[in-house]
Amino acid sequence: MPLTMASPGQEVKVVDIRHCGDHRIRLLDMGLTTGALVRVISRNTSSLLIGVKRTRIMLEFRLAHQIDVQQ
Repeated sequence: MPLTMASPGQEVKVVDIRHCGDHRIRLLDMGLTTGALVRVISRNTSSLLIGVKRTRIMLEFRLAHQIDVQQ
């Protein structure tokens, strides 16, 4: 399922990062790699705040929708 489907407070595991172009390298550098555990901290109408390891990352929905996760 895409990361945008996860609820605040839910922890999920990254399965794949699709079609992100240049953003993919930046996401990998920030620790958003296959197998990484991600916690959704909050969401609003256009973005998602997630926690990865000891880092918080704000993602636009368009980008977050390209990240596949599993529970």
